[in-house]
Amino acid sequence: MNYPRQTPEVAEIRAQEEVRTQDDGVGEDPGQGEDRIQEALETAAEVAEKTGGLGTPGRPVNRRSPFMIGMMAALGVAVAYGLIELFIRARSVLILIGLAMFIAAGLDPIVGWLVRHRMPRWAAVLTVVGCGLAIAAGFLAAAIPPLANEATALAHQIPHYLHTLQDRNSQLGKLNVKYHIQDRLTKLVTNGGGSLVGGVLGAGALVLSTASAIVAIIVLSIYFLAGLPQIKLFTYRLIPHSRRPRAILIGDEIFAKVGGYMLGSFITAVIAGPRLDNS
Repeated sequence: MNYPRQTPEVAEIRAQEEVRTQDDGVGEDPGQGEDRIQEALETAAEVAEKTGGLGTPGRPVNRRSPFMIGMMAALGVAVAYGLIELFIRARSVLILIGLAMFIAAGLDPIVGWLVRHRMPRWAAVLTVVGCGLAIAAGFLAAAIPPLANEATALAHQIPHYLHTLQDRNSQLGKLNVKYHIQDRLTKLVTNGGGSLVGGVLGAGALVLSTASAIVAIIVLSIYFLAGLPQIKLFTYRLIPHSRRPRAILIGDEIFAKVGGYMLGSFITAVIAGPRLDNS
């Protein structure tokens, strides 16, 4: 007699039935809960024998049920909270990236003008960066000597200010008598040495962080300026095709306005700087 071919699922279920039957024959009569389990095992064996698998899938989950709606709403709130927390924690880096992108967008019209005059983009970027560094060096060369002279003059005037503080007929002497400025300064120097050292170290850390931020902005600006056409194309690909032409026009107009604003601000600073020095 030929028996139908049994799947591994059916064989396992039949083996479980035989073991349970033997246990039931040895022990006491099964209760109501065991009867239901036995019935479920028999039903599962019949389903596995008919379908040869895991049976027919049940009714799909109702996505409009209150439970699913509440779970999706909670998941959306969790994702939004995570994104906001991520932006808050990375705000310093995002500010540097945004500032570098703004500078690159402002310098892009000059690079584009050089590219239209048959200059390779990498050469145009290097030319613009070199001119920018030269302008910054010239500004520092013009600003540092006056600041150094003012600091030197202040250091030389400190003994005169101390002598004026002790003169009660002078304006500083009257303020010293009223507010005890000299005593406060002496107490700060003698008792606050640790705080002064901490302040100096904090100022040094601030200078280093500022210098590193400036270097990062320069490097990111060069990187964005060199790859700005590819960055714009990648951004335009994220916009739906039906709205892409208008988005391209608006984006190009934004970049042109930003470049014009930066160029106008630079020209205004160049013109107004010598007049302020003469005044």
